[in-house]
Amino acid sequence: MNRVIGAKTRKDDPKALSQLKRLFAELGIPAELTDTVLDWVDLDSVQRHAGAEEDYYRNLSVPYVCKNSWFDSIDELALAKGFTREMVYGEPPWCFTSLTCHGEDFC
Repeated sequence: MNRVIGAKTRKDDPKALSQLKRLFAELGIPAELTDTVLDWVDLDSVQRHAGAEEDYYRNLSVPYVCKNSWFDSIDELALAKGFTREMVYGEPPWCFTSLTCHGEDFC
Protein backbone atom coordinates (compact mmCIF):
# COMPACT_ATOMS: atom_id res chain seq x y z
CA MET A 1 0.00 0.00 0.00
CA ASN A 2 2.79 2.43 0.88
CA ARG A 3 4.45 1.89 -2.49
CA VAL A 4 2.03 4.30 -4.18
CA ILE A 5 4.54 6.95 -3.09
CA GLY A 6 8.15 6.13 -3.93
CA ALA A 7 10.33 5.50 -0.88
CA LYS A 8 13.27 7.49 -2.24
CA THR A 9 11.53 10.05 -4.43
CA ARG A 10 8.45 10.58 -2.19
CA LYS A 11 6.53 11.12 -5.45
CA ASP A 12 3.68 9.09 -6.94
CA ASP A 13 4.82 5.71 -8.25
CA PRO A 14 2.78 5.16 -11.44
CA LYS A 15 3.31 1.38 -11.49
CA ALA A 16 2.25 0.90 -7.87
CA LEU A 17 -0.68 3.28 -8.32
CA SER A 18 -1.83 1.31 -11.36
CA GLN A 19 -1.67 -1.92 -9.32
CA LEU A 20 -3.70 -0.35 -6.53
CA LYS A 21 -6.32 0.92 -8.99
CA ARG A 22 -6.63 -2.56 -10.50
CA LEU A 23 -7.01 -4.09 -7.05
CA PHE A 24 -9.67 -1.58 -6.08
CA ALA A 25 -11.52 -2.26 -9.36
CA GLU A 26 -11.46 -6.02 -8.67
CA LEU A 27 -12.82 -5.43 -5.17
CA GLY A 28 -15.47 -3.00 -6.36
CA ILE A 29 -13.90 -0.11 -4.46
CA PRO A 30 -14.41 3.34 -6.01
CA ALA A 31 -11.33 4.39 -7.99
CA GLU A 32 -11.33 7.84 -6.41
CA LEU A 33 -10.29 6.31 -3.09
CA THR A 34 -6.80 5.97 -4.55
CA ASP A 35 -6.60 9.77 -4.18
CA THR A 36 -7.39 9.35 -0.49
CA VAL A 37 -4.61 6.77 -0.11
CA LEU A 38 -2.12 9.03 -1.91
CA ASP A 39 -3.05 12.05 0.24
CA TRP A 40 -2.73 9.97 3.41
CA VAL A 41 0.86 8.94 2.63
CA ASP A 42 2.28 11.90 0.70
CA LEU A 43 4.24 14.59 2.51
CA ASP A 44 2.45 17.62 1.14
CA SER A 45 -0.81 19.33 2.04
CA VAL A 46 -2.09 19.58 -1.53
CA GLN A 47 -5.45 17.84 -1.79
CA ARG A 48 -5.94 15.63 -4.83
CA HIS A 49 -9.22 15.72 -6.75
CA ALA A 50 -11.03 13.12 -4.60
CA GLY A 51 -8.54 13.00 -1.74
CA ALA A 52 -8.32 14.67 1.65
CA GLU A 53 -5.69 16.57 3.56
CA GLU A 54 -5.43 18.21 6.97
CA ASP A 55 -8.40 20.61 6.56
CA TYR A 56 -10.79 17.75 5.90
CA TYR A 57 -9.69 15.67 8.91
CA ARG A 58 -9.54 18.65 11.30
CA ASN A 59 -13.13 19.58 10.43
CA LEU A 60 -14.65 16.19 11.25
CA SER A 61 -16.95 15.89 14.28
CA VAL A 62 -14.09 14.04 15.99
CA PRO A 63 -11.05 15.68 14.39
CA TYR A 64 -7.67 14.05 13.86
CA VAL A 65 -4.64 14.70 11.69
CA CYS A 66 -3.90 13.41 8.23
CA LYS A 67 -0.88 11.16 8.65
CA ASN A 68 1.14 12.36 5.64
CA SER A 69 3.35 9.35 6.12
CA TRP A 70 3.37 5.61 5.50
CA PHE A 71 0.60 3.37 6.73
CA ASP A 72 1.83 1.45 9.78
CA SER A 73 -0.95 -1.08 9.28
CA ILE A 74 -3.95 -1.67 7.05
CA ASP A 75 -6.08 -0.69 10.07
CA GLU A 76 -5.26 2.96 9.31
CA LEU A 77 -7.33 2.75 6.12
CA ALA A 78 -10.42 3.00 8.32
CA LEU A 79 -9.27 6.54 9.21
CA ALA A 80 -8.84 7.70 5.61
CA LYS A 81 -11.65 9.62 3.88
CA GLY A 82 -14.14 7.35 2.14
CA PHE A 83 -13.06 4.13 3.83
CA THR A 84 -15.13 2.48 6.53
CA ARG A 85 -14.43 -0.13 9.17
CA GLU A 86 -16.68 -2.47 7.21
CA MET A 87 -14.54 -2.00 4.10
CA VAL A 88 -11.36 -2.74 6.00
CA TYR A 89 -12.57 -5.55 8.26
CA GLY A 90 -15.72 -6.79 6.53
CA GLU A 91 -16.44 -9.69 4.24
CA PRO A 92 -15.57 -9.68 0.53
CA PRO A 93 -15.70 -7.79 -1.69
CA TRP A 94 -14.70 -5.09 0.83
CA CYS A 95 -12.04 -7.20 2.47
CA PHE A 96 -8.44 -6.19 3.07
CA THR A 97 -7.46 -9.19 5.16
CA SER A 98 -4.90 -10.26 2.54
CA LEU A 99 -3.57 -6.76 1.85
CA THR A 100 -0.39 -5.45 3.41
CA CYS A 101 1.12 -2.01 3.67
CA HIS A 102 4.62 -3.51 3.44
CA GLY A 103 6.44 -5.55 0.83
CA GLU A 104 6.79 -5.62 -2.91
CA ASP A 105 3.23 -6.61 -3.83
CA PHE A 106 -0.23 -5.53 -2.85
CA CYS A 107 -1.47 -9.05 -2.12
